[in-house]
Amino acid sequence: CSRIVAVASTRMVAKEAKAKLWRVLQIATVLSLGAMLGCVMQLVKLASLDAAGRLYGVTSSGSKISFLATFGACKAAANLALGFLVQGPLGVKWSGALGWGACALVPLLAGGLAHSWPATVAANAFLGVNQGLVWTALVLTIVPLFSGSQHGLAVGVLELVGYGSLAASAQLYGTLERSGVHCAWRAGAPPPPDVLPGSPAATCAAASGGVCSAPDTWVAECAGQCVCEGYEMLLGAGAGVIATLGLVLHAGLLREPPKHAAPQADSSAVEPGSTPTSRKAQGAPRRASGSKSKGRGKAKGRRWEGGQADALVG
Repeated sequence: CSRIVAVASTRMVAKEAKAKLWRVLQIATVLSLGAMLGCVMQLVKLASLDAAGRLYGVTSSGSKISFLATFGACKAAANLALGFLVQGPLGVKWSGALGWGACALVPLLAGGLAHSWPATVAANAFLGVNQGLVWTALVLTIVPLFSGSQHGLAVGVLELVGYGSLAASAQLYGTLERSGVHCAWRAGAPPPPDVLPGSPAATCAAASGGVCSAPDTWVAECAGQCVCEGYEMLLGAGAGVIATLGLVLHAGLLREPPKHAAPQADSSAVEPGSTPTSRKAQGAPRRASGSKSKGRGKAKGRRWEGGQADALVG
């Protein structure tokens, strides 16, 4: 018996250790995906906004606002859609994986299939879908991994990792831009300094000093004349690699979070339109009925005894 108890105890300890290890792995995977999500958003956003003027010659504030508004609207719609998707066959896990699939379309649109600013805005829409689906799915996954009193801590840690990665990715983007993006004059030579005063060429020549060799030397006055190539490759390398890795980690390591069962209806609950009564009150009429019949029996017995007495007296 002692050997059986020892074996059972060993198996229980091993099972608990395995459960703790799997929980740590799940938390580490969720945090890693949160960091990747912040990184891909920063890289795509900065590369797209810089490419607007330096590659496509778009410098109006309206175009930048349309870019950001498209991202926000698509992210909000994806957050709303996830509430319906998680209730279907996809669940939380595969709804998040769908978001990584949307991110894989970003480099195809922005850097591959269409080389234009409208295509970049369309790619940004898929980035919004990616952020909305994946981020909310990660929140729904990490919360059950912590106890009830630590749910706020779980969300806070995920936010810290995500936005910390977003801030750190700005420095990474600067390094990649300086090494992968090169600028040159569209006509092959800088605008001559003796052009008409006040013309775009004269303004560009005065602002740039005739220099157009790197993103750091680019000036907005030379939009369309000093062109920087390489942002589409930066989008493809950044978004494509991170989206592929995120999809593999999300689909391969994450487990579907447990679904909470709906609370069962209380049998003692009062139906709408009925008068609330306690069980004592419901049982009171039965006891009253029983006491009444008992009283009738006593009265009948007294009448019978009275009739016997009259007969004896008579």
